[in-house]
Amino acid sequence: MSKLLLACFMFVLGCATLFATTPQVSGVLTEYPNIVTPITIRGQVWAPGTAYGPVGTPVFIIGSSFGTSGTVTFSAGPAGAGSIAGSVNSWSDNSIAVNVPTSAVTGKLTVVANGQTSNSVPFIVTPGAYSSSCELVSQNGVPPTIVSMSPSSGPLGTVVGIRGTGFGAQQGSSTITINGVSATPASCDKRIGSSPCQQH
Repeated sequence: MSKLLLACFMFVLGCATLFATTPQVSGVLTEYPNIVTPITIRGQVWAPGTAYGPVGTPVFIIGSSFGTSGTVTFSAGPAGAGSIAGSVNSWSDNSIAVNVPTSAVTGKLTVVANGQTSNSVPFIVTPGAYSSSCELVSQNGVPPTIVSMSPSSGPLGTVVGIRGTGFGAQQGSSTITINGVSATPASCDKRIGSSPCQQH
C-alpha cells in the first residue's frame, strides 16, 4: 500500500472516530419503582427517579445512538471508584437490556458504544440477590397500573420506558395517551416485569 493511500485510509478512520455520535442515556428502569424521595448513601444524596436493584436485576436502559453493540459499566469497588461490565441481554440503537453484575456497587451506570462514552446515570445497588419470583406479574381483569416510567419528560419522538402490571401479553386494542395524545408503541415485552413496554 502506498504512503498516499495509507495516509488517506488513516484520515478516513480518524474522521469516523471524530464524528462518531456520542451515546446518550435518557432513562433507566428496573422491576422496582424508581425512588421517590432523596436518600443518602456513603454521604451522597441520591435524587428521586434513581433506579435501583440487587445483583442480577434486569436493567432496561433508554436512550439514543447506542449503535448495534457495546458495553454497559456499573460502579465497582473500592467504594465505587472502579467499574465492571454487565451482561448484556439485548441491544438496539435506543434501548439496552443488561443485568446488574456481581461486584457492582452503588454509583453510576454508563454506556460505551462506537468508541464513545455516554453520560453517567446514577444507579443504586441494593443488598441481596435478584429473584425472578419478585417480578411484577400481570393479572387478568386487573386494571393496568403504571409503576414507573423513564424518562419522565422529553421532546416529541422521545422513547419512554413504562413499567407496570396488567398490560397483558399483547397490545391488542390497548392504547396509551400522553396529555390526551395517542402514543405509537415501539415494542412491548409480554414478560411483564422482565422488560418494560416502550412508547413514543
